[in-house]
Amino acid sequence: MTASGAFLKWLLLAALVMQHGTAEVFTSIGHMTDLLYVEQELLSSLEKHIAEQELRLQRVKRWKEMKEAESHVATSDPEGFLGNPINAYHTMRMGQRWAALENFLQESAEGFVSRLAERRALFPSEEDRVGAARALLRLQDTYALDAELLASGKLPGGLCVPLVSASALSADDCFSLGRLAYSEGRYARAEPWLGHALSQEGVGDEGTVGASDVLDYLSYSVYRLGDVQRALNLTRRLAVLDPDHPRAQANLHYFEYEMAQAAATEEATTDDAEGDVAAADDDEEYFSEKEEYELLCRSASGLMTPRRQRLLSCRYWDGRRHPLLILAPLMEEDEWDRPRIVRYHAIVSDEEIRHV
Repeated sequence: MTASGAFLKWLLLAALVMQHGTAEVFTSIGHMTDLLYVEQELLSSLEKHIAEQELRLQRVKRWKEMKEAESHVATSDPEGFLGNPINAYHTMRMGQRWAALENFLQESAEGFVSRLAERRALFPSEEDRVGAARALLRLQDTYALDAELLASGKLPGGLCVPLVSASALSADDCFSLGRLAYSEGRYARAEPWLGHALSQEGVGDEGTVGASDVLDYLSYSVYRLGDVQRALNLTRRLAVLDPDHPRAQANLHYFEYEMAQAAATEEATTDDAEGDVAAADDDEEYFSEKEEYELLCRSASGLMTPRRQRLLSCRYWDGRRHPLLILAPLMEEDEWDRPRIVRYHAIVSDEEIRHV
């Protein structure tokens, strides 16, 4: 792996697995690697279950074969597989996928379903899934990634690990990310995810999201972004698709009223806009620093030249003759030069890691 690929992989992985909370969370690549092997074990049990009920479970067998191919890629190189944030997010959604299968198999409660119930405690929680989704949105903010490109599993800086078709985000995944951003009031971030979900509605491994659900969230997000005309068009589409939708008619009348009022209140709207500009000036320094930070991260994801890469090295570091490090110096490895990023090896023992 190139230095640039390694650097970006650790940035992406760190953002995806660093979560906090009172419940147990998946905070290391080791935890998520265990999940991959749990899934591999479940797939082995599922094979036996299918053999016993071949005729009734043809649909399950097709699903199993798809997941088995993904599991083979994942377990052949767990670290590389989880280095892709799309794969890491899919891993956090493992519980939802297997729960859907469990519902389908309720008529046969023995065998594989019993094994699946035993492993449920090992699955990521809802808190873990939401944490992974928030991390994915943070990556998108920092690196200015396009939602459609990110949903396809393509990442900057040459970071590409083998992907199977299921590793691209489905309409269900995109809707979940858009709805999370929506619930946090981040409408500018919600809009592209919801728009992409709408463009591929009906496609995906779960396929539970409907166009009416997406249109409901998307129309209001667009309205909050100030595009009342587009919000009105989307709501009209929703009303045609689902005439009995509980909010469609009310929103339709409201947006029509807003459009009618817009012309009559143009002068007041202009005054409000000037006030918004004045308020934005107060935050100019904050946004400038934030933008500089994000630009730094994006520039770091570019390819490193061979000349710069040759200057990276490994060394033993004694902290300028620090008494505690003279006999046991730290192993230091250059990961990046501008900005300078180093990795320290073997600082914490396995026992200390387990304790933490």
